[in-house]
Amino acid sequence: MVAATAIYELPASLRVAASCLGKRFAVTVGHQPATLVTPAIVWADDRPSIVAPTSRVLDQSLLIHMAEAGKEGWERWETWGSVSQWNPEKRVAMHVRIGSVLLELTLDSKGMAYSDYLYGRGHPTGPQVDRLFATIDEWFQDLRTWIEVAVDQDINPAHPITHVSVLGSGLQLVTVEDATTSLPARAHMVNVFGDSSEEVNLRTFLKILAKLRASEVPSDAHLLLRDARADLRRGRYRKAVIDAGSAVELTLADVNRRGPNVNTGSRPTLGWFVDQPAVAAAAALPASTKGDLVGLRNDAIHKNVVPSRVGAANAIALAKAIVDGADPLGLR
Repeated sequence: MVAATAIYELPASLRVAASCLGKRFAVTVGHQPATLVTPAIVWADDRPSIVAPTSRVLDQSLLIHMAEAGKEGWERWETWGSVSQWNPEKRVAMHVRIGSVLLELTLDSKGMAYSDYLYGRGHPTGPQVDRLFATIDEWFQDLRTWIEVAVDQDINPAHPITHVSVLGSGLQLVTVEDATTSLPARAHMVNVFGDSSEEVNLRTFLKILAKLRASEVPSDAHLLLRDARADLRRGRYRKAVIDAGSAVELTLADVNRRGPNVNTGSRPTLGWFVDQPAVAAAAALPASTKGDLVGLRNDAIHKNVVPSRVGAANAIALAKAIVDGADPLGLR
């Protein structure tokens, strides 16, 4: 058997509680058992920073060199993660993100080979190595999906949230007066948006990893709620309300199948489910469901009405309460 250590720069950073740092977790990547090692937190001059974890196999200086090679400035500083809020007196870090992790694996030496290298052993090759490279990003997608349904966190690497925008960034303006041309005016107005994402605590993180090891996936209703929150953050309020309503419709259909089993006819709708006293009672629907969710969703679908941000946010919160009550994730 061969001991192997992999450094994985996450496609998107994860917001976690400080209690998740410096820990070792059992994971499975592409049917390969491994140990996930999270970076550590250190304090210097009343300021915390995220640093490389300690490998049980790899020399620490080599580990740091591999992770930071080719990076400069803040990119290098935040290789392992970042802390943006903290209490120096209590030494408590309140806003922590991890950017890279270690994976420690035991591989079968019979399937291992190495590339040719004049000055020593080349890089490892073979089916086990290929499988790890082929499945690691899929493993992250599964991880981030569970995190996004568990807490209000947006970590889609394909469509990242932008926290800074420059108004008119592609515009330059010059004037010509009395045959004199001015210097160009360029964009200078900056909008900064705070990160409102919710952190994952250690208890939830452990349960998420257990779900991943068991190859469990969230229900479609929870995935739709995740999408609704993502749309809300990006200003797509109409789609956010539609997804929230669809999440509740799927949930109420499931509630009806499990409980009162009311005859739905050929094409039951969200409004139909909500109007059924037996279904409403079984799902413990709030009295505001008809007006604050069904009405907004129907207007969005049938009249192309774009709700306000407040209306969309309230609809999502209402939908989440209904779905969580009838279809709990079991992660809290």
